[in-house]
Amino acid sequence: MTELPRPPGCAGFLEMSARLGTDPALVQAAGGNTSIKCGDRMWVKASGTWLAEAGTRDVMVPVRLGPLRERIRDRTLVDAHVAEATEAGSLRASVETPFHALFDPPVVAHVHCVSTIATAIAEDGLDRLTGLLDGLDWAWQEYLKPGAPLTLALAASGAAQSRIVVLGNHGLIVSGETPEEVEATIRDVHHRLDVPIPAPGLDRSRVSGWDETGYIPAPEGPLHDLAVRPDLIELATKGPFAPDFLVFFGPDVRIVDPGATLPARLAEFTEVPAPFNSLVIVRDHGVLLRRDALSGTAELAGALYDVLARFAAMGAPHLRYFDDAEARALLDWDAEKYRQSLNSGNPA
Repeated sequence: MTELPRPPGCAGFLEMSARLGTDPALVQAAGGNTSIKCGDRMWVKASGTWLAEAGTRDVMVPVRLGPLRERIRDRTLVDAHVAEATEAGSLRASVETPFHALFDPPVVAHVHCVSTIATAIAEDGLDRLTGLLDGLDWAWQEYLKPGAPLTLALAASGAAQSRIVVLGNHGLIVSGETPEEVEATIRDVHHRLDVPIPAPGLDRSRVSGWDETGYIPAPEGPLHDLAVRPDLIELATKGPFAPDFLVFFGPDVRIVDPGATLPARLAEFTEVPAPFNSLVIVRDHGVLLRRDALSGTAELAGALYDVLARFAAMGAPHLRYFDDAEARALLDWDAEKYRQSLNSGNPA
């Protein structure tokens, strides 16, 4: 953290943050964030940093709670107020900081749990959650752009009074008195919502020999099953449906056929800057990633498979995709451009 006095329970909080950040079922790359409050100050994960490094790097920044909570109460909050409330330092607090300030409990975690997202992208997601989360103190929030719009909606609906909030097309927020309570609740929700998925039919890539095209094979693993499952191809290529997939891959996941024209097609894809066309599915062969994709793209690609495989296994009839306005709002967002600038580099 910083040289400011650390809040009680800081060591346990950082350990929890790192555990969440190293579990790909819960957090991928620079996604997700955690916070802990002490008096009128809150420490929250900095934008573009990785929770997985919470135990080894300074990834938390202090912000003043009073100014943020006042802006929330009078409904004048905008994303720029996060920077105004942040203590001096070289890192920016996450743009999702305001909803951490909104929750009263001292510890808050926001994760991109793959089983939660798989349920929350279903058009009937709320109905599915009602039975699966029975007995828990939870609320549902339909998708809104992260940051000020989401925070103000959570405040208006009263959802932040619940210990668990499922965010449509986005993920999960859990608040609690201790890091241990928050982590246990997250894992309970993940377990309740998870479904078994088929063993991959193509867990090793058959994409190689295109090193001069600007693309490299994705890391070995079940992700390559995207290339041999028509149901997952259709789901993946219809449009964006969760913020980080859009931010890391661009608005389109490409599907191409193997053959003599493939290198030329790949070269065309790299004529526009990353993150556009960062993930390409080669039918029946495997998945390629752009060499110049954002750092963390490989982790997000794995999560794309994990989410879609679970969604397909759930048997949900329809997936809710972002409309054009929702997609444009994320692609043109200054906060995401800043986060991208911190994560530029090789995806592997």
